[in-house]
Amino acid sequence: MTDSPTAFFTASTHERPSERAYAVNLDSQSPLKTRSLFQIPDRATVRSAARPTQPPHPTLADDTEPSLYFAGNSLGLLPLPVQTALHTELQTWGQRGVLGHFSHPSHHPWVTVDDNARHLLSPLLGSLPSETAIMGSLTSNIHLLFAGFYKPTPQRFKIIMEKGAFPSDRYAMLSQIEHHGLNPVDVLVEVTPAPGEKTISLDQIKRAIDHHANETAVVFFGGVQYLTGQVLDMASITAYAKHKGVPYVGFDLAHAVGNIPLELHAWNVDFAAWCSYKYLNAGPGGIAGIFVHEANKDVTPGFRGWWGHETGTRFEMTGEFVGEEGAGKWRLSNPSVVDVVALEASLRVFKEAGGIQTVREVGKRLTAYLEHLLLTRFPVEEEGGERPFEIVTPEAPWRGQQLSLRWKEGGVEELEKRLFREGVVVDTRRPDVVRVSPAPLYNSFADVWDFVDALKKVVDAEKKQ
Repeated sequence: MTDSPTAFFTASTHERPSERAYAVNLDSQSPLKTRSLFQIPDRATVRSAARPTQPPHPTLADDTEPSLYFAGNSLGLLPLPVQTALHTELQTWGQRGVLGHFSHPSHHPWVTVDDNARHLLSPLLGSLPSETAIMGSLTSNIHLLFAGFYKPTPQRFKIIMEKGAFPSDRYAMLSQIEHHGLNPVDVLVEVTPAPGEKTISLDQIKRAIDHHANETAVVFFGGVQYLTGQVLDMASITAYAKHKGVPYVGFDLAHAVGNIPLELHAWNVDFAAWCSYKYLNAGPGGIAGIFVHEANKDVTPGFRGWWGHETGTRFEMTGEFVGEEGAGKWRLSNPSVVDVVALEASLRVFKEAGGIQTVREVGKRLTAYLEHLLLTRFPVEEEGGERPFEIVTPEAPWRGQQLSLRWKEGGVEELEKRLFREGVVVDTRRPDVVRVSPAPLYNSFADVWDFVDALKKVVDAEKKQ
C-alpha cells in the first residue's frame, strides 16, 4: 500500500489495525465531525430491502442502529440541513408565490437562486464561479456541451474516449456522431485496457492521441472511472492532447466532483459536466452542472434558452439573445429551486468540513484502511490459495473513495442480499463487481471495520453451505 491508514492519524501502540478499538481510535482523531449532519438508514430498513415481497424479518437487537452504508458513489445520504432548506423554500413558495422570484426572506431570490451554489461549488472544481453553471442533468448537459464544442469537419471529426465508459456517455457520443450524419465506426476511438490489465493507462491514452491527433475534434473521458474507481490523470491528458493540437478536451466528472480535488481552470480543461447526487449528496436526480473554461468564451452554445440570456436584461423580452458572461450562457431554463437549495445546503457541509482537501485526506485513509482489512481478513493462505475477490481499483494516488471487488465466482446479486441482511449497503454491478465506497463525510473507520467483519461473516457462512 502506498497510503497507510496511520499516515494522517496516530493510533495507540496498544492496538492493532485488525482490532475494532484501533478503528474507534482513528475516528476520535479524525478532523471530520460531519457524520451527525447526515441521516443514515437504520439496519431494519436495509434488511427489509432484502425481502421486499416477504413478511418483515424478525426483530433483531441492532435493528435501530445505523446501517453500514457504502454506496455513496451511487447515491449520497441525506444531509439534515437539506431538510431545513427545503422546508424554508416551500414556506416561501406558500407565503409569497411568484413574489419569491425577487423578494425572499433568506435574501436569495429565485431569479438568482443558483449564485450561492456556484460560489460554493467552484472550490471543489478548481474553477472560477463564472466558469460554472448549475443546470440540467448529466447526460443532457453532455449533449448541450457537445452541440457547442463538437463541430466535425472533413479534417477533424474523431472523438477519443474510453471503451468502458459509463454507458450513457457512449450513447451520447453515438447519437452526436449520428446527428452529424457520420459513421461511429469511422469517428469513435475507444481506448481499452491492455491485455491482462484492469484499467487503462496514461500511456495508452497518449498513444491513441498520437495516432489520431490530426483527425481528432474532442478528447472526452470520465475523470474517475465509474466501475473501477480509477482516477485518471486529467491534467496530463489535457496537456498532452493540446500539445498534439487537439482542439478540445472534456471530462465527465460524475464520480470525481466531491470525491477528489479538481483544478479544472489550472489544467486548462475546456469543458466538463457532472451530477450532484453521488459524492455531493444533493439528492436523487439532483440538479447537475457544467464547467466551461473562460478561454472558450467565444464558443457558441449549440442551443439557447432564456436563462442563458444576460441577467440584467433577461426580462426585457426583446427577442434578441445576449448571452450571460461565462458558462451561464449555456443555460436553457430557470433551474428547479428545490433542487438548487438542496445542492447549496449539501455544499455547505463541505465548507463546514474544511473543504475538499480535508475530505480527500480522510477519504484516502479510510480507503487504505478498507484495503488493509480486506487483505488481512481474507488472507490467501486461509482461502485455499486464492481470495474470493480481487481488488480491481488501482493503488493510491490513482483512486478515489472507492474499492471495486471483482467476485471471482460472480453471484453478486445474492451476495448483496446477504449483506442487506447484515445491515450493509454496497453497490453491485453485474455480473461480478461489488463497489464499496467509504464516504468520509459520514462513514467512519469503525464502519469500515464493521463492514469487513460482516463481509467475512457472509463469506464464511456461504462456505459452510
